[in-house]
Amino acid sequence: MKVIYDSLSGKAKAFASNLGYEIVDIKEVKDQIVVGPLFLVTRNSGYGEIPQTTLAFMRKNYRSVIGIAVSSNRNWGRYYGAAGDSLERIYKIPCVLKFDGAGQDEDVKVVKEFLDKHK
Repeated sequence: MKVIYDSLSGKAKAFASNLGYEIVDIKEVKDQIVVGPLFLVTRNSGYGEIPQTTLAFMRKNYRSVIGIAVSSNRNWGRYYGAAGDSLERIYKIPCVLKFDGAGQDEDVKVVKEFLDKHK
């Protein structure tokens, strides 16, 4: 299992680092096919949009991605974690968690439990 992260401010990377799996920066693999299974930790861009780096990665790797977590900010209201909703709808991959900032211990626990079930 690899955790691919797309982080602009470092919050998604910090969250991915706490999951206990190998982490890979999406910028290193966005144009490559990565052997799965993979878990994606991404972020919102603008008003809940999917970052271009995440889109480029997903075009080639969505078949290997088993789940998604999205770093966001609750101050965005209805756009909170909306990139995760869009990815779930487009690729039929579960958005396991939307988390604020770098996440809390409980957020990490939720994703770890999901990953443990899908090893």
